[in-house]
Amino acid sequence: LGARDAALVDASQMGGAGAAPGTTPGAAAGGLTVSLASDTPASVTVARGASSVGLLALNLTAAGGDVTMSALTVKRFGVGAVTDWANLYLYKDGARLTDGRTINTQTNEAVFSGLTLAIASGSTAKLWLKGDVAVAAGTTTHGFQVVSGAAVQSTASAANGSFPISGNSMSIG
Repeated sequence: LGARDAALVDASQMGGAGAAPGTTPGAAAGGLTVSLASDTPASVTVARGASSVGLLALNLTAAGGDVTMSALTVKRFGVGAVTDWANLYLYKDGARLTDGRTINTQTNEAVFSGLTLAIASGSTAKLWLKGDVAVAAGTTTHGFQVVSGAAVQSTASAANGSFPISGNSMSIG
């Protein structure tokens, strides 16, 4: 680039420190909208030791360019202990995308990194958060949410939505 052209370059698009929260340096021009899916699981009581319990369903819609999501952080809320959940997983189209993740005892968050979820411009991908209830879980209530756009790492110029995006509370009993 010549000196004149270099002045027109957006540093946040070149991996500089100015990258917007929720985006990966070198982000594409497209945007990503995150929303609660209409078929997110309803509040129910689940048994101790239950596996693959549906907790949260998210719609991820790309616009203005293709987007690749690389990480998602979900936060647990409620009165139970993080150890009530043995593992959490992400699913798409019935297929498990991740190995089991545990919830951090300090932050109440589970981080799903290393994703390569491609979403074509103008299309929507649905992600499901599912979990395995610990056999020794207490009689408690839990829910899961995406707190902000910064919790969704992708190549999008921004991750937008009505945050926090929260699933329904689930009781263990």
